[in-house]
Amino acid sequence: NKSLTTLDLSYDPWASNVGWLSLSTLLSTTNLKHLQLDSNFINDNTAFLFAGALLQNDTLESLVLTGHRNTMTTTGWSVFSQLLCDTSSINATFLSNHTIRYFGCTIPRNVSKYLALNDSGSETKQIAMCKILRSYHEIDVKPFFEWDLKALPLVVRWFNRARTCPIEMRGSKSVRKRKFWAIYQFVRAMPILVVRKWTEMDS
Repeated sequence: NKSLTTLDLSYDPWASNVGWLSLSTLLSTTNLKHLQLDSNFINDNTAFLFAGALLQNDTLESLVLTGHRNTMTTTGWSVFSQLLCDTSSINATFLSNHTIRYFGCTIPRNVSKYLALNDSGSETKQIAMCKILRSYHEIDVKPFFEWDLKALPLVVRWFNRARTCPIEMRGSKSVRKRKFWAIYQFVRAMPILVVRKWTEMDS
């Protein structure tokens, strides 16, 4: 049902691994915004199922996991942390989940900091940008070198937009430093092209 936005399955006496597998399949295609799963024996295995499905989901905002019968450990929360910000690569960080804002229970710091970003009120692309800046102190721009200097203005504009990220990034100066480092990488990799372009602009 594409029109369903809220679903409460709390205290479900029929909760089982088979049921969670079916629900995880639903989560990858649903338009749900709020899912309530109080006291449903949610454990680390369930977290793995849900995290895999929610990687494809860009609508769910709250997944409520309160209740003493939910027994997820730090292992399960680590899976959710990776869902919210996968730091295996910049592209993986960009493709992480940027919509979930609330779990309704006590959560570890490595999860809450990403929920705060998702709940910042910014657009998802801006949230992704902030997560990238938090996760990579030096951004490698070598993959852009195949386009020579054509990619440099795009990289510079990206860093200029990044200065508006609604998080504490040690001040905008930190973003400027990373922008200058990115420019330096271009200059160091193709000095002749840089001089030639500078000459053309000066003539």
